[in-house]
Amino acid sequence: KESENVRLSDPLKEEKRKKKNLKKQKTMKNRNKDKSGNDPRIQKEELPAEQGKIMANPVDRTRRSETVLYEIRNLRFQYPESGASVYNGVNLTIERGKKYLITGESGAGKSTLFALLLGFYVPSEGEIRFCGRDLGTLRHKDIYEKTGYLQQNAVLFEDSLRNNICLYKKYGDEEIRRVIRQTGLEEFVRGLPSGLDTTIGEAGKNLSGGEKQRICLARMLLLDREILLLDELETGIDEGTKALIEDTVLHMKGKTLLAISHDLSMEHRRKYDVVLEVGDGMIREAV
Repeated sequence: KESENVRLSDPLKEEKRKKKNLKKQKTMKNRNKDKSGNDPRIQKEELPAEQGKIMANPVDRTRRSETVLYEIRNLRFQYPESGASVYNGVNLTIERGKKYLITGESGAGKSTLFALLLGFYVPSEGEIRFCGRDLGTLRHKDIYEKTGYLQQNAVLFEDSLRNNICLYKKYGDEEIRRVIRQTGLEEFVRGLPSGLDTTIGEAGKNLSGGEKQRICLARMLLLDREILLLDELETGIDEGTKALIEDTVLHMKGKTLLAISHDLSMEHRRKYDVVLEVGDGMIREAV
């Protein structure tokens, strides 16, 4: 007891004993290491499945954000005015750079899908993510700066054809000529008394439906958005012009295209990367 009391009461001896034990432990640890400095015992151990998943997630999320443009999760939607149900639990992913053809019967909800993607409507349930973020948290400006939208009802105003296409922004003549060529408007412009400076009547009352559609499409192409939403491009447009326009938008690099169409021919469907069928409250990829 006396020797034990002395040992415990002597702080210098106690400190030396601790250092000696630490040195011994370090020596044993080094012996277990291979030449590369790694402990082979640790190398043989496998990470728990959960830990492996956690480590992989940041990389997976980065890759996913680079490829996924829209992610729709458990989407349910009813029109706020009538309460009529349109979508009942839709799950869908839209990838960057792909061309999507959207088909379905009239009233199935094809145009409503565009309204949801543009933020005009808010989901009744579920979520739409845009570029990795909840669409509902974004400003409309953030969405429009990335999206070009051609709707069925062309929006034109009483002013020159140039201003209707350029929306009062400054563009070079070559840029304007390019979109006129891409939309098959060259002959139409040549036939106007003052060319691009000819005044268009309010709502395009002095134009055909096809001419109004192509003017709005030229405007959209001039804006050069990353995403193109085309709602029934074929409305009022002859087959030759339609083929020209479709070939243009389908071959634009770096663009994501979603096109609503009633043309269900196999030749038409084969032009697109993915065909989506809308109906019965769902959106399914055609097989």
